[in-house]
Amino acid sequence: MAAGDRRAHVESTILQYGLDITHETERKTRPFTLVCTKTQGRFERRCRRYHQEITAMAALLPLSPAASEGASAKLARLEAAITRSQAFGRSQAAAE
Repeated sequence: MAAGDRRAHVESTILQYGLDITHETERKTRPFTLVCTKTQGRFERRCRRYHQEITAMAALLPLSPAASEGASAKLARLEAAITRSQAFGRSQAAAE
């Protein structure tokens, strides 16, 4: 298998599976070099979704019946997640 065929195979696999990798062929030397760089797209999308869900749950928190069995532990976990999410949002805003 020629080097070009191997590069094409790797490129097509990256695209086929939607991997969080950018790829570029450097044509400075022979054989050409395929440079792959890992990105954080999937992680960033999952973080955004997590924070959206925490925000939605925070809106529902005041409506939760505190008297139901096991609710206090779940409410405490939810409040802790809300606090973490808000802290993360503040740290991201400060980094930008």
